[in-house]
Amino acid sequence: MQREVKRSKSSNPKSSAKRVGRPSNQPKAQNAKEYMQKKQKYIHKSKTIDPVSVAKVPQILHDIGYLYSVQGRLNKGQYEQIIHQIIEADPTITIEEALAAIQGFKGKVRQQRIYGGYDPNDLIE
Repeated sequence: MQREVKRSKSSNPKSSAKRVGRPSNQPKAQNAKEYMQKKQKYIHKSKTIDPVSVAKVPQILHDIGYLYSVQGRLNKGQYEQIIHQIIEADPTITIEEALAAIQGFKGKVRQQRIYGGYDPNDLIE
């Protein structure tokens, strides 16, 4: 005795298919600067981060000459020195925002989280 499985008949199975996967809640933008303006404040390592402040950091790093050194390995002392120089250049940036901005230079996944997949070097004028 075989059981019959009743299936709903649709004219086109793909037309009624739902989108699978995680919905994208990131703002749509044409470039890195526009993305950072549209992005809302977020939490990074238990601290609230303002993306507008994070967007200023690549330009500051370029001005003080540490842009390419942050892309490599840094020890704790070098991190602290660079962060203090960033804060000296712009006191409105917090330590956590500077740390998040530097983390965005470290790899593709971190860059996706911090800068939305855009190249942080595009924020340099």
